[in-house]
Amino acid sequence: MEAANLRSKLLKEIRKFNDLLFYYVDDTYSVEDKENTKNQIIRAISDASNFAAFKRWIIRDNTYFYAEFRDYLG
Repeated sequence: MEAANLRSKLLKEIRKFNDLLFYYVDDTYSVEDKENTKNQIIRAISDASNFAAFKRWIIRDNTYFYAEFRDYLG
């Protein structure tokens, strides 16, 4: 039961993270919105964030996001 709960939390967290990434690359938003999203992504891949290692893998596996966020991967 605990493993299922953990898996569910992980999936929800990764889904939210992916939403941030999609929002970040969407050109219909203002520069200010993109900057806020960038800051949210940086917080999401910080050591203090839940499941940060999984989020960092997503960043590392994508050349665009890796170029944008490599300095924040720790």
